[in-house]
Amino acid sequence: MDTVRDNRTSYIGGSDIPTLFGISKFTTYEDLVNRYIDKITPNYQTEYTLYGTYMEDKIRTYFNKKYGYRFKPKCKILKRKKIRANTDGKYKDFILEIKTNNGKHTNNMDYYLQIQLYLYVFNCTKAYLVEYTRPKNFYLGASAEVHSEQKYFDLSFDEKNVHITEIQRNEECITKILEKIKIFWKEINYEIRWWKCWIIKN
Repeated sequence: MDTVRDNRTSYIGGSDIPTLFGISKFTTYEDLVNRYIDKITPNYQTEYTLYGTYMEDKIRTYFNKKYGYRFKPKCKILKRKKIRANTDGKYKDFILEIKTNNGKHTNNMDYYLQIQLYLYVFNCTKAYLVEYTRPKNFYLGASAEVHSEQKYFDLSFDEKNVHITEIQRNEECITKILEKIKIFWKEINYEIRWWKCWIIKN
C-alpha cells in the first residue's frame, strides 16, 4: 500500500497543514479544497521529491547510528478526524522528520506545523527535524517524468549538509491545527452537498 497516495483525498495529511494556514509556497487553500472535492491525487513526482525519497533512508540511517536511535517510518490514520500521518520515523516518544532542501529554507513554520500534527497523531512529546542540503547539481536528467531512476541523481552523503533541530510538542499549536482541519472538512462536506443539490435540480 502506498501510504502517501492511496485514498489521498479521504484524509488530510501533514503536508496539507501549511496550506490550511495559508503559508504553503506550492498550493493555495482554494486549490486544496477543489482537489479534495474532485478527488484528485496530485502528482508529487518531481526531481526534488524523488531526491528526498531516495535520500531519506540514508539520512535516517546516519541519524540512528550517530545518536543511538532506532527510528522507523510509521503511518497512522485517525478515521473519525480524517487525518493520516506519515512520519519518516518514530522511536519511543520521539518523531523524526527528514527534509531535503537547498539550504536556504530559513522559515521552518511549514515544517513546524506538519511536525506538530505528527506529534499529536502519534502522541509524542518531541521531534527531530533533520534537514539535508542538496548539492547544486543533484539531478542530471531531463525531467522527472522521463528520467526518474536513481542513476540520474547525485545520492552521495555528506555529514556537513545535515542540520538538526529539536522541536517540542506545542498544545496550543495543535489545538489550532485541529480547528483548521475541522473547518476544512466542514467546507468540503458543504461544497459536496451543494453540488449534489445543484445536479439534482438541473
